Amino acid sequence: MRVTFRLGLRVLHTAKLFDAALVKTNDFARWSVAVSKSDFPITSAEDTPRRFRDDTPAPRLYTETNIDEILVASGTISLFSSRTPVISGASGKILEALHLTQLLRSCVKDMLTLPLNITKVSHSVASILSDTNNTHRVLRPIGSSLGSSILSSLEPSVSRGCSMDSPIANSTSFLFQTVEQPLRFSSGRPHNSKIAIVAMSGRFPDAANLDEFWDVLYQGRDVHRKILEDRFDANSFHISLKETKQLAYTNYSAETISITRPHLNPKNTSSLSSSKRSTQAGYATEMSSVLKTLAPTSGRGGRSPHQSLNLGPAKANVGHAESAPGVMALIKTLLMLQNNTIPPHCGIKTKINHNFPTDLAERNVHISRAAAPWNRPTRGSAKLWKSFGIEPNFVFGHSLEQYAALNVAGVLSASDTIYLMGTKAQLLLDKCEAGCHTMLAVRVSVLQIRQFLNANIHEVACINGPREVVISGKVADINQLAEHLAADNIKATRVQVPFAFHSAQVDLILPDLDVAASRVTVHSPQVPVLCALEASIIHPGDHGSIGPLHMQRHCRKTVNFEGALKTAERESLISTSGDTLWIEIGPHTACSAF
Repeated sequence: MRVTFRLGLRVLHTAKLFDAALVKTNDFARWSVAVSKSDFPITSAEDTPRRFRDDTPAPRLYTETNIDEILVASGTISLFSSRTPVISGASGKILEALHLTQLLRSCVKDMLTLPLNITKVSHSVASILSDTNNTHRVLRPIGSSLGSSILSSLEPSVSRGCSMDSPIANSTSFLFQTVEQPLRFSSGRPHNSKIAIVAMSGRFPDAANLDEFWDVLYQGRDVHRKILEDRFDANSFHISLKETKQLAYTNYSAETISITRPHLNPKNTSSLSSSKRSTQAGYATEMSSVLKTLAPTSGRGGRSPHQSLNLGPAKANVGHAESAPGVMALIKTLLMLQNNTIPPHCGIKTKINHNFPTDLAERNVHISRAAAPWNRPTRGSAKLWKSFGIEPNFVFGHSLEQYAALNVAGVLSASDTIYLMGTKAQLLLDKCEAGCHTMLAVRVSVLQIRQFLNANIHEVACINGPREVVISGKVADINQLAEHLAADNIKATRVQVPFAFHSAQVDLILPDLDVAASRVTVHSPQVPVLCALEASIIHPGDHGSIGPLHMQRHCRKTVNFEGALKTAERESLISTSGDTLWIEIGPHTACSAF
């Protein structure tokens, strides 16, 4: 959408439904327009500044039904006749109407769906003024509008002698006084000495500067305004809505994936691309929520100097995209990761929303005005330790962590590791019912726990230590087992997982997991790998021990963590004198306790 501006001009502040003009009152004439002095330019008759050009969204947004809904007058019809000629803001012609309800409908339709044509309106007003013999004409505004621009566009012979007068405060009585109550001006002139022009300023956004203008122009907010009661006598000509909304609902999807699910520390968020569609007021509310969550005030919970937060919605660069802002923000984030760059916010030219908090810098929050580097963060991992010159003598993973151990040992590439882990997770979601099976951690030895187990319904999933065992099974069976153990004063804790890993529940995914494992490339390990599946050690050069069958059995069989440690001790990989330095890489120190 292109609109021509002259430098240094401010945009109009108001939008009125009617603009009124007075003409001929015997010894002098008044021309009153419901608009104020305008700084919006008129360049030529062919390039008049219209709120809507050929690419206006209004005809696509508003229909006859919308117009009727705005009027809310289907139950009654006002029989009062308009005593004011009303000129269309689009054609410049006087609107024909039998009563005020019909007139108001024509005015609303004119305002919503037709482009403003100042030139035609000017010629129409000039024609009316030319029919009078008045030598003195006074521009008397109601509110604010384009009055002076229209006045200046008239022929010199018509506009000669016009001057500005004090504004009219109440346009309601000015336009719609009934015959039974004739309106008298302070000068004593009759009510019918005026004309009205539809929507002379209603097409221009309510904005104080070019940034705000483009924002409201882009959103189209100014074309759908509440028609205030002071624009017409609502009590006389309209009835209230017969139906009222009784309830309103907001969908709170507490179970959807969000930043709360992985327990992410808000201060570790370095970039936010919001996808919500909103208004100026909505943007400020959204900004306040973001800052309270991700960047609280300095002090406890505040961001340190190296924990900056960059804000930049994708729609600022490419638009709202209607129903696709979420995926658009995702695409933008992926491109940022690919290019290690935060793009600038291209929509800010002078200043930001004045409703935004003023302490963004103190919170270490930034809106990028220029491209900023966004380098990949460095995490404590195996490669980091290797960069320090610390090489592992062997690697060891517990359950799912075995995939990471195989990657560190050089058996699997990073992409193959992620592929296998992701495929396994997806297969669990697709083929296994979450919540029907569970796991129970018990503080006893394997020999002790077996006397409580039923081999048909209970399975030993993990042997983590001499007195650390995990049992898998259906929820009802595990609950019953927990009650029996509690009766014998044996400590047991339910593991908060949706599936019973290393049990019969995962049998459904094994064929597909075997297919996925056959697609990856398996290399010989570069360092020994402790294998909890067989309680054994896979040495460098032992290529055949790891393959699709190994991946399949590793998913299904018991994790013998204790047995693998004992094997490593027997083969002197682990020092019995306590000289072995253990480094556990992961979100928690679960294995170190074993």
